[in-house]
Amino acid sequence: MMLYDIHCHMLPGLDDGAFSMDESVLMAEMAASHHERAVVCTPHWLPDSDYDLRTLLGVLQKTGSVLRERGIRLKLIAGQEIFLDENYRETVGLLESSRLLTINRSVYPLVEFSPYVSEHLVYSSIGYLTARGFIPIIAHPERYRFVIEDPSVLKRMKNLGAFLQMNKGSVSGFFGGSVRRTAEYMLSARLADFAASDAHSPYRRTPPLNELHEWLSVNCSMRYADFLLCENPLRVLKNERIYSYT
Repeated sequence: MMLYDIHCHMLPGLDDGAFSMDESVLMAEMAASHHERAVVCTPHWLPDSDYDLRTLLGVLQKTGSVLRERGIRLKLIAGQEIFLDENYRETVGLLESSRLLTINRSVYPLVEFSPYVSEHLVYSSIGYLTARGFIPIIAHPERYRFVIEDPSVLKRMKNLGAFLQMNKGSVSGFFGGSVRRTAEYMLSARLADFAASDAHSPYRRTPPLNELHEWLSVNCSMRYADFLLCENPLRVLKNERIYSYT
């Protein structure tokens, strides 16, 4: 089973992910050696980010060239992790004008919020995105305070048209016990639609997904593990319709 990572900070020098090309190469080697075929590079975008799309795509091309030169068989795909706040309408406007990137130029943007975002802002953002033809994938909802306090709100987020991406580090306990318990609720209720590394480094928050696939296979089911790490991610990369797990 080949794995696909839709959330990874592998490109060097754009955000708080890989610091250098050497770190990017190490991250790519780790991913490729553990059955990963493709990684969506999703540098953080915030209103004060100091890179533009031309820079991002240039760094992506250069990193891909270095990987090919070194014989690392890992496909790098363009995306961004887009921060939404109370100015989400302006941010969605940047998506509509192609000044921000969805995943592989599909209808699926990867979006995130402040850990202390209000429930209302998340619902409003989802509604605004879907009304304009986008299908948002919410990054690591298990880390948002209002979700931790009442995980049942995840069902409303999905009913409004969003899909949910859980982080590898959430089930390992990297982000603390309350996040781990919320992630376990997502999985037990089969509310997660994707699992991803959200990797930032070759040293901590690392890329490999094979151990997560094994954990999911044992604690959930192999079918659900394949769904989260292969089937749904591949549908996104092909800009096909995605589904919640049944």
